[in-house]
Amino acid sequence: MKRGQGAASGAAVLLAVILGLIIFFIIVIPPADRAEILGEPIPAKINKTTGRVMNASTNELLVTSPGRIDLIRQEEIEHALPAVTLFTRTESAVIETIDSIYVSRSAVSSTQANMSFVLDDLEQTENVLLNFNAQDAQGRLHIELNGNTVFNREVSGNVQPIELSRSSLRERNTLTFSVSGVGAAIWATNRYELSNVQVVADVTSTTAQRAVQVFLMSETEFNNLQEVQVEFLPLCDMPTTGPLTVILNRNEIYRGVPDCNVHKMIIEFAPSLARVGENTIEFFVEDGEYQLSHSIVKSELKSVDFPTYYFELSNEQFGNVTDKVQDVMLRLDFVDIVAAKEGVLLINGRQAGFDTRELFVEFDISNKVVRGNNAIKVKPTRTLEIRELGVWVE
Repeated sequence: MKRGQGAASGAAVLLAVILGLIIFFIIVIPPADRAEILGEPIPAKINKTTGRVMNASTNELLVTSPGRIDLIRQEEIEHALPAVTLFTRTESAVIETIDSIYVSRSAVSSTQANMSFVLDDLEQTENVLLNFNAQDAQGRLHIELNGNTVFNREVSGNVQPIELSRSSLRERNTLTFSVSGVGAAIWATNRYELSNVQVVADVTSTTAQRAVQVFLMSETEFNNLQEVQVEFLPLCDMPTTGPLTVILNRNEIYRGVPDCNVHKMIIEFAPSLARVGENTIEFFVEDGEYQLSHSIVKSELKSVDFPTYYFELSNEQFGNVTDKVQDVMLRLDFVDIVAAKEGVLLINGRQAGFDTRELFVEFDISNKVVRGNNAIKVKPTRTLEIRELGVWVE
């Protein structure tokens, strides 16, 4: 009896061990295999990268991030600029005038006079002269400019213009008129009566010396720049004209005297000097006059080769797709749900179009795939930003 009970106990232990091994095996095998053994539905899983819900039989063939794909419908873009006239003009100008000045000196008294004048643009002012007529002249006439003597002698009648030294000139200036003393002749009076007293100068007008113009460049144009240049037709009188300077976004791209009245001027510059949005182009002339017409900024763009992506379909996978056991799916994930997304996918040369504002779009491309290598080309009808492109078998 005891021998029978021992055999039964050993069999129970063996059965428990075998059952434990079976349970352990079911726990550690993949969920899909466990579900198949137990006759349960195959569980779904979520791809953490794409966010797609996939079952265990799903096989990813391609996951890539295309990013921004630009659409450019033209090889050149022209930005027209208005015609402009640049010049500097030097003219004689009366800076200040006084009808008359009277100065005198005797043994007991003296009278002097001041004349103030302003030079608005000292840099552009040259040949500053003092003119006057001397009447009732007695003694030596003494004139100071800002404390520096510029004239000290006897004069009468019309006086030759007195040059006022540039080194003594300031923006605000004062001329002081006085007459020499009488010396031992204490009964005498030295005096000067000056009429039509004027300060004159050659003043260069610079108000039309510079012209600043603006053109706009889109991000698509900037990202695809290959060459860019400024073109204009210069009209000028070369013997009397100084250098012309062209500045783009504070970068000097040209300085010189162009061939006037003959050829169109073409100035190429590095695409990196341009920028997205507002660009400024400045024309500056030092002397003379220029007329600039037919001005354009011309951008030559790179030829756009839309991206192509590849994936491979095995013999078994292709057979399953052909037998309609599995499908080949393609999905585009975009970066926003605001902009319209339009374009065409070429899967092995066969088209699938899309036009959506959604965050993603999916296609069943089972009828467009082939055994082995497959190709997908993305051709937008407007600039696209694609966060991810994925292809899988399910």
